[in-house]
Amino acid sequence: MKFVRNDIVIAASDVPGDVDLRNLRGPGRLQHLGADLTLKRELWTGTDGLVIGVAFDPRRGDLYCADAQARTVVRFDSRGMRVPLSHPLPPRKFGTLEFATEGQCYLGVHNRLGEDVSVSHPGHLARWNLDTGELVFWPADIDGGKHRFHCITHMSLTPDEQVLCYVSENGRRVLRFNVVTEQQLDDMLVLADDDPRGTFGLDHLPDGRLLMATGIGASLFSADGMEIRRYDVDERRGWSRLKLARDSTSFFLNNFLDGTIEKRSVESGELLATHGIGQKHALCGLDQCP
Repeated sequence: MKFVRNDIVIAASDVPGDVDLRNLRGPGRLQHLGADLTLKRELWTGTDGLVIGVAFDPRRGDLYCADAQARTVVRFDSRGMRVPLSHPLPPRKFGTLEFATEGQCYLGVHNRLGEDVSVSHPGHLARWNLDTGELVFWPADIDGGKHRFHCITHMSLTPDEQVLCYVSENGRRVLRFNVVTEQQLDDMLVLADDDPRGTFGLDHLPDGRLLMATGIGASLFSADGMEIRRYDVDERRGWSRLKLARDSTSFFLNNFLDGTIEKRSVESGELLATHGIGQKHALCGLDQCP
């Protein structure tokens, strides 16, 4: 069964119900959904950890998924068959992936737990060239998140593909790194200390506006970091992943704690569709087939 345009793939590892949230582990599983959020099949990564980030290579249609606990990235071809990486990656806790249009993939190290970056490949942000295998690590600044051990848990390229906006889960800052000049930039925005929201999944609209999950909902920001609107989402904890749909008029919002996906209109916030994976503490990244 091939992936077809607008199919959706979500990370939904088969983790047990009673777990340590700092060490989630289980067989790596993906759900392959149709554009209407109906389940087509399940795919298995062959890893035992937590699949976090999933992303399609826009040039070849291959699917890549990052299992931070297993310290590996797994590749599926356009038929959903597991195939080797074209070029190997070091065993790092990569958790998020972001593709550019010309064969570059940006990788973020999810957290510091068990990491010794002084030994090899220092830095938590990397650029991987899928054609040549070149891998460059950058010592990008990090927020650390609420518990101070998270690194780069979510990121999004600006529409011109020159700047990565990224966050540490449940942090305060949306940071920016210029991938052309390889320089840290000023933060896009910083949440106030008394703001009940945190920084979670984010994605850019074609006009430069930024959508971001906030742990208790989702917000829309201008390109210069001013809040435009706060979506009318049920304010329960767990809204941690957000992905703009390929049509750029709607977005997907994932609740990690209860396993719910919502599809909403960007402009109105209207709830368009829902899907549940039937499992807590497993729903992570989502991408839509180009």
